[in-house]
Amino acid sequence: MRWLNRVGNLCQGTIAVAFIALLSGACSPATPAVPTWTPTRVEVSKATQPRVPTETPFPTLSSTQSPSATPTQAATRTPTPRPKTGIADRWLGKGEEREKLFDAYVQTLKDSHTPTEFGPLGTTWEKELQRARRRFLQADTAEEVYFALTSLQRTMHDLHSVLTLPSELIPAPPSPVALPFTLAVRGTSRASARYVVTASSLPEVKPGFILKQYQGKTPAELEYDFLEWEYTASPERLKVDLARALTFRDSVHKEGPLPDPSLPVLVQFTDPASETVITITTKWAKATRETPRDDYQHLTVDYRGINYRLHKDPANDTLILVYSSFQYGFGDADLRKALTGVSFPVPPFDPAIPLVDQSAWMLKLLQANKYPDAERMKENDVKSYPLKGWLERIDVLNLGNYLNQQSFPNLLMDLRGNGGGNIILELETLLAAKPFLGPMREFAYTPLVRSDPDFQQGMLHFTDTLMRQIILNDLARKTDAPRSQRFPWNCRSKSCNLSEASLEPNRSVKKFNLAIVTGTGCASACDNFTSVMLDNGLAKVVGLPSNGGATPYNATKEFALKNGVKFTLRISAGFAIRPNGESLDGNPAVVEYYLFPEEDYIPKMITYLRRQSFFK
Repeated sequence: MRWLNRVGNLCQGTIAVAFIALLSGACSPATPAVPTWTPTRVEVSKATQPRVPTETPFPTLSSTQSPSATPTQAATRTPTPRPKTGIADRWLGKGEEREKLFDAYVQTLKDSHTPTEFGPLGTTWEKELQRARRRFLQADTAEEVYFALTSLQRTMHDLHSVLTLPSELIPAPPSPVALPFTLAVRGTSRASARYVVTASSLPEVKPGFILKQYQGKTPAELEYDFLEWEYTASPERLKVDLARALTFRDSVHKEGPLPDPSLPVLVQFTDPASETVITITTKWAKATRETPRDDYQHLTVDYRGINYRLHKDPANDTLILVYSSFQYGFGDADLRKALTGVSFPVPPFDPAIPLVDQSAWMLKLLQANKYPDAERMKENDVKSYPLKGWLERIDVLNLGNYLNQQSFPNLLMDLRGNGGGNIILELETLLAAKPFLGPMREFAYTPLVRSDPDFQQGMLHFTDTLMRQIILNDLARKTDAPRSQRFPWNCRSKSCNLSEASLEPNRSVKKFNLAIVTGTGCASACDNFTSVMLDNGLAKVVGLPSNGGATPYNATKEFALKNGVKFTLRISAGFAIRPNGESLDGNPAVVEYYLFPEEDYIPKMITYLRRQSFFK
C-alpha cells in the first residue's frame, strides 16, 4: 500500500508541514493573480433582495447550519439526485455497520486525546462530531470517504494532528482556480472584522467593498460552514483562511471540497461610500499560484542567520528581527541552501557526504564562530549532541554577537510566519532582561495512554530520558490520576523539579525595548515563545493572536477501515502550560494592539509602540 497525504501539521519538534500558510517569515497574506473577465450579471440597488444561489461555497450536508446562526432567506438549490456508487460501503460499511464504525473511531479519540479549548470558535467538540457523523454516514464515493475522515480529524481543531490515508482515497491535486476579485479580513477586533475586497478586475467591484452575501450566505454562516475544515482553534485563522478560500482554491486538503468551476457564483457587496448593494454573478477561472508579498522589500537585509534575518529602520531607531522558524531539523539539501546565505563564517563542506555525518566540519563551524570552549572540543564531543541542536546554538550565538554591536534601543521581532519547531531556551534567555519562568508541560493519563503500550511510548518520544522515567513511575503509582505532575519543558537535573523552569537572562547580551508581532502563522513553539515573553513582562505583543496550539505530547494511532485497510492519525495527549499557569492550547497570548493584516502593517505597529512611549 502506498501512503500519501499528511493532512495536518507538526510544528513542535518536527518539520512543519501542510497547513501553516505563512511559513516564510514576515510575509503578508499572499496575493493571487486575479483573472480578468466580465461578470455575467451586475445589479446595483439600495435594498438587498433575497437571492437564490446556484451552489454552496463549501458543500455541506443537511442540518449543518449552526443553531445560533440566522437562516438566510436565500436557500441553496436542491441538487439533482445522482445514482449511488456504493464505493464508500467497501471502505466504511453500510447502515448500522457504518454507524458502529464511526462510533468506534470517536470512542478511540475520546480515550486518547485532550480536547483543545473551543470557546473562541463558538462551538464544542460534540457539535463538531455531529457534523462529521452526518458526512461519514452519507459518504458514497471514494472522495467523500476522504472528506468524511478529514472532517472527523478536523473536529479536534488540533494543528499537530496528522491524518495519513491510503492513496486510493486521495483526490487528485487540483489546478488553482480564482474569482476575479480577492478578499481579505480587515478590522481591529473579532467583532469588527469584515471581508473586504482588496483587488478586482471587475469595474463594478471596487477595492474597499464589503462582502454582504456569498452564494446566499452571510459571513457568519460561511464561517460556520468553513469551520468544518479549519484545523486550528484560532478564530482569527478561521477568518483569514476563509477569506482566501472564497476567492482562490488550490488544495482540497486545506479547505474541503472544491467548488464546481462550471457553476456561477453569486456575490453581494456593500459599497460603504454610497451605501448601495452590488450583486454580481461570476465564475471560477484558472489562475496562477499565489505569490507571497514581503513587507520588507523597502529595507535591505543587514544580517542573516540560518532561520532569521535583521533589518534596520533608522527613522524609528528600530531593529527588526524576522525569525521565520524555530525548526533546525533540516534535510541535507535544505541545510546546505540555508548555509549559503548566512552572514557568519561557514567552513567548506564535502558535497558528497551528508552534513549530519561531517562531525569534523561541524567542529570547524563551531570554532570559526568562536563557540565557547570549541578550541578544546573533539569530534566525539560534537557527535554527542544532535546537529539541529548545534545549529540552534550557532544561530543564537551569532544573533547575540550582532545585537551587541547595535546602537538602536528598540527591537521588533516579527513571528507572523513562524510555524514553530523547537523550544529554544537559549533564545529566550538571550532576549530576556530579567529572571523569568520558562515554558512547562503536563502529560495526560488518558485511557489509551494507560492501556496501549505502543501509544504510550509514542507520546513519551517527545520527552527526554529523565522525564520519561518520572512519568512512567508516576503513571504506575497514580492509577486514577488524569494527568502528570507539572514539568519544566526540559529537565536540567535528575529530579526534573518544576523550579528548573525558572531561568536567568543572558546578561552578556545587550537588552532592548522588545516587542513581538504575531499572527495566525505563529504556531506551536512560536505560540510557546510568545506566551513566555508576554506572561513574564519581557515584551509587548501586537498584531493578531497566535494559533494557540503547542501540545507537547502526541503519538500516531492506527485505525482500520471496514475493508481492513489501515490509516493513521496523530493524536495529542498533553498540556502546554504558560508561565501564568494557564493551558496554552486554545488560549494564546493576548495582543495589546489588535489588527488584521493590511497595507503598511509593520510601520503601523511601530507607530503604535512609539505612541505608547514604549519604543524610544
